[in-house]
Amino acid sequence: MTAALAGGGGDLPAVVVRHMLRAMALAGGGTAARGIHAVAGGSATGAAGGGGGGTDGSSGGVSLSHVRLHVPLVLSVLRHSPAAEEAFVAGWAAAPLGLFLPWAGQMVSMLYDESRTNRTSGTSAVREDPLLGPLSALAASYPQYLYAPLRTAAARARTTSGTDVVAAIPLLEATASPVMDEWVDALDRTTYPAQR
Repeated sequence: MTAALAGGGGDLPAVVVRHMLRAMALAGGGTAARGIHAVAGGSATGAAGGGGGGTDGSSGGVSLSHVRLHVPLVLSVLRHSPAAEEAFVAGWAAAPLGLFLPWAGQMVSMLYDESRTNRTSGTSAVREDPLLGPLSALAASYPQYLYAPLRTAAARARTTSGTDVVAAIPLLEATASPVMDEWVDALDRTTYPAQR
């Protein structure tokens, strides 16, 4: 542990982020080559068939269903230092995208955190939010999954501060769907409370 801290410049949050993301990447290592895609509850075997390793698609001792529980730890220390944010930006893409899916709502709420956000009426942020990487990838792969959390958070931000979070605008555009808009409008028009 001391050697890891020394190698990380003494920044414990950065060390935690770096090592947890590396564990996620190793557990999901080779999943694409074997046709296995990590999902919220573990993994599913694709057309290419399974491969060696763990029974849930892991490449060895740690399962994807177990390692997905590292994401909340990473998110909890992410905002503690700029080095932790840099470690996240450098390492999130190596982990299977599906590991972030169950935590997308939490990442959206962190994106809209008022102590961190770059609002349209405010000054520009020094650096881009590190959560934009995985959220952008999730918005491209699972637009309907992020549709409600993004719009709920955006509506709350407009209500509380009267502005939009600049960083979330591309995510809102990426998840825009006339079908979802029509469905949500239809739900809003229902008059019997149990139908909502």
